[in-house]
Order: sequence, then structure tokens, then C-alpha cells
Amino acid sequence: MRAQWRVDRERVLRRRVRRLAGKERKFCSLSAVRCALLLLLLAACGKDAVRREAAEDTARRTADGARGKYERVISTAPSNTEIIAALGLADRLVAVDRYSADIAGLPSGAALIDFLNPDAEILLTLKPDVIITNSINHQRNGSEPLEALSKLGIEVVFIPVSNSLEGIMNDVMTIAGLFGVPERGEEITGTMRNEIAVIKKTGMNISEKRAVYFEIEPPPHIVSFGSGVFLDEMLTIIGAENIFADQRGFFVVNAEELIARNPDVILTNVSELSNPVTELYARGGFANISACKNKRVYFIGTNESARPSPNVMNALKQIAHAVYPEYYSAERSTDTVHE
Repeated sequence: MRAQWRVDRERVLRRRVRRLAGKERKFCSLSAVRCALLLLLLAACGKDAVRREAAEDTARRTADGARGKYERVISTAPSNTEIIAALGLADRLVAVDRYSADIAGLPSGAALIDFLNPDAEILLTLKPDVIITNSINHQRNGSEPLEALSKLGIEVVFIPVSNSLEGIMNDVMTIAGLFGVPERGEEITGTMRNEIAVIKKTGMNISEKRAVYFEIEPPPHIVSFGSGVFLDEMLTIIGAENIFADQRGFFVVNAEELIARNPDVILTNVSELSNPVTELYARGGFANISACKNKRVYFIGTNESARPSPNVMNALKQIAHAVYPEYYSAERSTDTVHE
């Protein structure tokens, strides 16, 4: 059965990559979660490791004198944009990808660019000092659409998308180093570490390990995740168990297998449905799942849980309160966690 899941997963992903890469498709039709899923599944780990080392090396080389060096910045991915904004540097952004448009602090005149197919000619007219990019921009047909800009002397810094909380904190420090503000990065990551430690301490003392299913994409091709994903790490931190912990990364779920594993709590961050929680309750065969019988199905903020940036801490708190409301307060989760 696992072999069939892998075949189904590859078939779905190939179809989506072809669809997403087509220029005729409207950008607004894609969910942030879907893009994050594709990114994490398709990124070449070995190549990302090399690029991460290169980005960190660039940060080390520029940290001492970079405070005034990068005044015109382009960010091609929302996770990077959120990190830049968290560092208090959003005013330097002259262009961002369209998914970044809703991020607080962006200059009103910032141009919006195509997330999947950044146009090098358009980016060149914006006269950037640096372009901060990531995996999706490097996956289209194996090409490097920003390579031409790099050859023209524009600094292009690749920040591989992280699949762990530690990796996200490393990304914060790398970008802080690029801008010569490591102290701001240390403040952000220090807060993250403290909050994680507090939640983890509570989670370690929870003896009742509730079984959790987290849905990333709804039917007809249901998608969830196993180990090796920061969302799985979050479930462990709060003291819960991922019902698919025996899987690795993102994968296509067999509905019968999901029902058989009978989760105590169901979480979803699906954004393309008007009410994903109601849809889960109404789904065929789900009425006898413990989570549905006990009204334990909750929505978790899409952007917070899909983008590897400091904002994942909001998702961690939402998840903690949804799964164990008796142990974790509803701080910063009342607007996004609901039945």
C-alpha cells in the first residue's frame, strides 16, 4: 500500500508542477499551502545544502559592512519576506512575490512579481542591490531564471526552505547577517527558543498522547505529512503524536488508512475551501472517527503553518491549544482555531 501511495504522490506532483509552471494559469488560483508542499517535496536536498552554505558565507562576508549596502531588495518568496519584515527591514523591499502582498509593513509602492516564474528583465529594471530567493524559483524545468542577473553583478542569495524549527532560526540569522543586523536576528531567535522551551516543557509532562491528523490538501488527492517536516516537529513538541509519523515528508493519504488510524484530533490548514472543518465533518466514512464524534476538528492558520518564518510560532501556539486546550492557553489563537 505504501508503494502505491508513493506512485500516487509522484503522479499528483508531476501534474501540479506542469499546471503551476504554465504561464496561462492565474497566479491567484494557487494556495500558499500547495506552493509550500511542492517546494518541500521537490527541493533537491544536496543542492540546497550547498546553497545554504553559500548564503551563510555571503552573510559572513557582508555582515560587517552591510548595514547600508542593501537598500533596494527583492524577495521572491513569502517566507523570506516575512523574515525581512520581522527584522524591521521591510522598507527596503522594492519588489516581492504576489503571495507576500498581505505581509504587514511592505512599502505601498513595492512591485509584485511572479512567484513561480520571476521575469529577469522586469527585476533588472527595478535596480536591486540584492535578490533573496529560494527553491521554487530554481525548480522550473531545472533552470536558473535568476542566473542571468547574477552574471550581471546583482547579488542573488539563495535561502533554502527549512523543514525544521532550528533551520528556520538559522534562516533568520542568515538573512540578519546579510543586512548586518545579527543582533536583531538573535533577538527574534532567542524569543523563538524561549517560547519553544516553555511549550516543550509542558508537552513532556503530558501523559495522554493524543493522536493527531493534520490535513494539508483536501480530496480528491488528500495530502498530509510524516516525519521530517516542521509541522510534525511541532506535534511532538506539544506532546501529541502524528498518526502518520511512520511516513516521511509530504505524501498522498489513503482515506481508508486515515479512518483506520482513528485520530483523536484533526487539524487542517486548507485554504481553498470556504469551510474545511465543515467539509471534514461531512466527509464519507469520517462520522465514526473519534475526532469527528467528539467535535475535535480545528482550522490552523494557513500562512502561519505553511511559511517557514518566525510566524510559525503562532501556528505552534494554535496547534497546542487546539490539541490540548486544558494545558495551553488560547493566546493568539482565538481568531484562527475553530470548530
